[in-house]
Amino acid sequence: MIQARLVDRTGRQVFDGRLAWEEVVRMRAEEHLPGHAATLAALHPAAGRA
Repeated sequence: MIQARLVDRTGRQVFDGRLAWEEVVRMRAEEHLPGHAATLAALHPAAGRA
């Protein structure tokens, strides 16, 4: 378990507690990274097309 503090885009704290490493990895893979990909795709629609 690790101590984690998560904030949203505005800097508002949304979580402060302990998480298992497996949960951190799952959250990054299923929520965080796809969110970045969607934001980048919206800003640059041609990016990612080969």
